[in-house]
Amino acid sequence: MEEEAGMSERRFPVATHDIFSDESILDPFGFDGRMREMGPVVWLEQFSSWFVGQHDAARAVYADPRTFSSKTIPFGSRDSIAPPILLSDDAPAHTKDRAAIMPVLAPASLKAGSAHFAAVADEMVDRLLDEGEGDAYQFTAGFVLRAFPDMLGLPEEGRGSLIDFGQAILNAFGAMNERTQAALARASEGFAWVETQCAREKVSRDGLAERIYALADAGKVSDVEAGLLVRTVLAAGFDTTILAITSAIAHLARDPAQWAKVRDNPALLKNAFEETLRFQPPGRYSNRAVTVDCEVGGVAMKAGDQIAIGLAATGRDPRKWDDPDTFDVERRAVGHLTFGFGVHACIGQVLARMEYEALLSALARRVGTMELTGEPQPMMNNVTTGFSVVPFRVRAA
Repeated sequence: MEEEAGMSERRFPVATHDIFSDESILDPFGFDGRMREMGPVVWLEQFSSWFVGQHDAARAVYADPRTFSSKTIPFGSRDSIAPPILLSDDAPAHTKDRAAIMPVLAPASLKAGSAHFAAVADEMVDRLLDEGEGDAYQFTAGFVLRAFPDMLGLPEEGRGSLIDFGQAILNAFGAMNERTQAALARASEGFAWVETQCAREKVSRDGLAERIYALADAGKVSDVEAGLLVRTVLAAGFDTTILAITSAIAHLARDPAQWAKVRDNPALLKNAFEETLRFQPPGRYSNRAVTVDCEVGGVAMKAGDQIAIGLAATGRDPRKWDDPDTFDVERRAVGHLTFGFGVHACIGQVLARMEYEALLSALARRVGTMELTGEPQPMMNNVTTGFSVVPFRVRAA
């Protein structure tokens, strides 16, 4: 990467490297952090997109949905398979759909599901303590793929294919490169499962999915929109949640002192998750499209320009956070941008926090020591910063 003059009257730093190369994926905080320090806005030469990696500039973009639309062409790829509802719609469609779905996803509405999450978490911790060691990614995935689809009311058979489905969706939020093409090929079974098993006739009558379909009966959304909402909630609640919880376990297991603080003071559990989301956001980038000529961080942008908000960079911006490269469960980490900000804040964040609290609370109650037994292996995905393997060992309290 290097700094250069810009196009005609627009002058700006330019990054020439491939942000989706293996080297960049293996060191996202290094690569994106260096771009952040080049300036509030950097031109990604290979992808004809802007990179915004400083916290305040990124927050300003999120805060202005009229100027910065969620209807994007991620990194120049016109083949995006991102769900077309809620994630990418603008007002008024987004406003209508979000107003319809949010009461269903409100904490009070989901309270009944928390008992099921807690019961599944206890079973998972029972098994983990019996075995004494395991892989935090597989441990977390086992919990999420059971507890969350149960809440939705989805069929049990075939849920394992959701892992490849989620990886394909996440990869496609980056470039349509060889990694994405390979992920899509692996995920054919997962896409077929989602298409068939999320249909209304397949879901249980007492699950969250049926409550979403009931919105169509009430005339709040169309039948097609209800189906897309079910798929959107599914996509929002499992893959990045698995990555975030796995990262939390990895960082707590890496530092016994941090784990001891959480174990001995359960009030720190929620804060530890916020710190995880700041320190290692499951999503590396969030995309926006410029709707009118404007300026960000002193750089002129044109209508139609594409923006990549660098969450791996904003979460460790020294202008916002003291000692940003240190994981500290006592840090006041509220204010990170991992779940977005404003009208497009992540609709699945309540579910993600419920799942995290259920599993980590069970661990904190019953696990005395937790430590890594090997180095965590990065997830090789275009837009994640999580781990695919986290070997760890536990001992009962």
